Amino acid sequence: MARSINLNHWIANPPLCPLCNKRMEPRWDPVRRINILVCHRDRIAIAVTDPLVGKWQDGKEKIPCPNCGKEMRLFFTSTGFLMGKCPSCKCTIKGANADRKDMPGALKLDGVAPDLAEEIQKKEGNA
Repeated sequence: MARSINLNHWIANPPLCPLCNKRMEPRWDPVRRINILVCHRDRIAIAVTDPLVGKWQDGKEKIPCPNCGKEMRLFFTSTGFLMGKCPSCKCTIKGANADRKDMPGALKLDGVAPDLAEEIQKKEGNA
């Protein structure tokens, strides 16, 4: 029998942001009409229904910082968005799944810079 996800658990006890170790805030996203967990400090968000909520500390992959070589803290979603932050030199890396580029409106919601979404829309318009 499949186990169901208890969404109330994440609303009542949100996980720590993996980048700054502060408690994430539960919010309602009126655009997508879903509950999300956000960290305003690091400008990241994840849907409460995402199976990767709270799995950031379970990661076996260690990504070194490109500046200082120390291990980066990672945040990722099942949509393919990834953000890493070095706790020592504060360097950040961001990446988005290439499959999401066919949905420019969704890029802004994933934490990808809006200027990137506009650039993609311009390229699609010229193609």
